[in-house]
Amino acid sequence: SVEAFPLNFGFLGKGNASQPQALGEQIRAGALGLKLHEDWGTTPAAIDQCLTVADEYDVQVAIHTDTLNEAGFVEDTIAAEDVLHDLGAISMMSSDSQAMGRIGEVICRTWQTADKMKRQRGRLAGERDGSDNLRVRRYIAKYTINPAIAHGIASEVGSIAVGKLADLVLWKPAFFGVKPEVVIKGGFIAGAMMGDGNASIPTPQPVIARPMFGGYGAALDTCSVHFVSQAGLAGGALDGLARPAVAVRGCRTLTKKDLVLNDATPRIEVNPETYEVRADGELLTCEPADVLPLAQRYFLF
Repeated sequence: SVEAFPLNFGFLGKGNASQPQALGEQIRAGALGLKLHEDWGTTPAAIDQCLTVADEYDVQVAIHTDTLNEAGFVEDTIAAEDVLHDLGAISMMSSDSQAMGRIGEVICRTWQTADKMKRQRGRLAGERDGSDNLRVRRYIAKYTINPAIAHGIASEVGSIAVGKLADLVLWKPAFFGVKPEVVIKGGFIAGAMMGDGNASIPTPQPVIARPMFGGYGAALDTCSVHFVSQAGLAGGALDGLARPAVAVRGCRTLTKKDLVLNDATPRIEVNPETYEVRADGELLTCEPADVLPLAQRYFLF
């Protein structure tokens, strides 16, 4: 059913199991990784079993840590999170389907965080000529190349390079991070800002994001891929798919140094009495933002 969309897909299997058989079965069926969710009991035994199977099959593990978070103080951890992003200690942004995250807000929230951190902490060390280039590159890497590296798909996506899929987004500078002008999928325009389809030119209002030819028909199968496990691809479980399947690899040998511009490893200390968070002795905190960029005014039309 997902082959009806101009997107690359990969599915995480359910990682909550105390025995390896069920986990291995999902991976051999093509799951590119496993997801541990606290709703199903993310116990130490379940975590250990999931990681053991992931090591065997070279797939990634995602973990939902609600239970751990509820044992702490939310205000202090949230206050530290933005600063850890700015330091490059947290390497990726993520979204969730129907929980804390919203996939449509990942990019604008990333740049809102960057703006807040620049106002609070000033320019990053190493930035020259009055530019924000280092911070910009650090935050872009959080939702492009670093997630691709972590999930073992950086050979295909995550950056602009010869041999990778031509999955590109073009922006008008005034709407960067909010409304893409053109979305190119596998070298084919799959979506774009377009005016009234009944007009003779492309600009009559309302100009809104609309699907283009790359989002229909056979283009769906030639411009997108499925990311799957090596075991699933080798075992023939995916032979009936219309679009190409690409195996993930290199997930279990990664270190923090492999993550682009986000490889900081400060010493984190949490005061057990005040719950203050420090990184290399620096208190990590920030006040809530009063004003955010890329907010309501960008969605008036």
